[in-house]
Amino acid sequence: MNAHRLETTVSLRLSYRPSSDLLIGQVDLGALAEESDTHTSDHTETPDADSKIVWRTLEVNTKSDAPVLTSFAVVHAMARYEADTLRMLPRDIAALAAEFGRTHRALAEACPNTLERVRYRGTTEMSVRLASLMRSEAEESQSIPGLQREALAVARAIDRFSDAIVLVMAQHPESEPPALVRFRGLARELACTLSERNAMPAPGTSAAVRQALRSGTPFRAETLQVLSNTFSLIDDPARWIEVADRLNRFSHSMTQSLHPSRQAELV
Repeated sequence: MNAHRLETTVSLRLSYRPSSDLLIGQVDLGALAEESDTHTSDHTETPDADSKIVWRTLEVNTKSDAPVLTSFAVVHAMARYEADTLRMLPRDIAALAAEFGRTHRALAEACPNTLERVRYRGTTEMSVRLASLMRSEAEESQSIPGLQREALAVARAIDRFSDAIVLVMAQHPESEPPALVRFRGLARELACTLSERNAMPAPGTSAAVRQALRSGTPFRAETLQVLSNTFSLIDDPARWIEVADRLNRFSHSMTQSLHPSRQAELV
């Protein structure tokens, strides 16, 4: 594609819902896609269980060019950006999307009541250079799925760990901290995603789990560090058996603390 065409501007529409941390982008190529000497073909990718991307290859005068981003959807996008800067997207677009998401997350948090915060959705439309949408080698990577039985083993271990937390907290007179409730909910979401999405890693959801873990959960400092490391390993299917073993040991330690001779506590 010649340099002049790379400087062409096209429309990028962004939508972000803070309550679900869902980011959606749609590109309108306009006249570029309608030129009589331009043929197009679309290719949809699911790099992992938490994202879907559509690339369009433009062929000008029968010469094939690099794919251009035309749409994307990312679950737990802002948590994911903190973890890997949305590396599946072109760098400039990822940065624009992250800034847009942070702005509207702040606006949602400023809403006066809970229902408004849950319903809040930010949208915008902007012009971007075609060059900023071009795919580079950095976006070529795609997660390698693991074995289904190992994904199920991790999912069961996560659910068992969540159940152990519920049992421990039931022994305490005070209510379960909201941060712990959120962590458990995201952990169960991760378990469900791993078991139902063809054994694909879910780096967005795991990033959200780690973020929730660090946001006021009442684990001891050393336990918090080990758990954070464990939920980082979960993005690598080759480590799933190790992760399941770690979480099962945590669950066993917590349920052991329910013995009448011991004080129930989070390890």
